[in-house]
Amino acid sequence: MTMAMAPSSRPTALVLGSAELTLGALQGLRAANIDWPRDISLVGYHDPAWFELVGSGITTVRLPVQDVAQTASRVLLNALNSERATGGHAKEYATIRLNPSLMLRGSTAAITEEQAGPMDRMVQST
Repeated sequence: MTMAMAPSSRPTALVLGSAELTLGALQGLRAANIDWPRDISLVGYHDPAWFELVGSGITTVRLPVQDVAQTASRVLLNALNSERATGGHAKEYATIRLNPSLMLRGSTAAITEEQAGPMDRMVQST
């Protein structure tokens, strides 16, 4: 990840979809001498244990891992039972929604006036 960009063209935040991407972003920020959260906010995903140990902690979207495992097990067992009962393949589909939680830590900050773009200024003025 190349972070050598002028502050005026730099995003105000990075939202990263995995722990590996978060680690890469941290390395890029360090190499470019960009301070977080002063210069850029950082949000990770999945909440591995090391997120709490870096700086003042990395804000993250935490998945309900236990709920994911229980739901996946239940769906699989239901499919297997349905397959046995009908002698064929289970063909039921379902949309399952599990609610993640936002773990606020020290890697995010409010944007400064210098970082604010036209849309940010419009939102703040209403």
